[in-house]
Amino acid sequence: MLSFATLLARQTWFLVLYWMRRPWMKRLHLFPMAKMSEAKASAYYDKYKRQNRFARKIGLPVLRAVYFLFVASFLIQMALLLALRMNDYGWLSPPKLEKNRTTQE
Repeated sequence: MLSFATLLARQTWFLVLYWMRRPWMKRLHLFPMAKMSEAKASAYYDKYKRQNRFARKIGLPVLRAVYFLFVASFLIQMALLLALRMNDYGWLSPPKLEKNRTTQE
């Protein structure tokens, strides 16, 4: 289950990084700098770089945890659904005991 969540997280993380590294996306992120003064633009760029470093550091573990919780929740729900269906069909009913076994000796 963890390996499946890791696979999903890695694929999603690859796509996120792929789209964030496109030139048009970088231009879109840095567009507000064009109308700022030099000091504000420098501070904005530093914050932008710091935010990207932070996201690269914790992004994949967070995605892995989210996908793990999603997969675990899905499996628990499917197990509950299966148990309820088995109960509806009578497969989980307790066995009938013989009459002499129900009395204490």
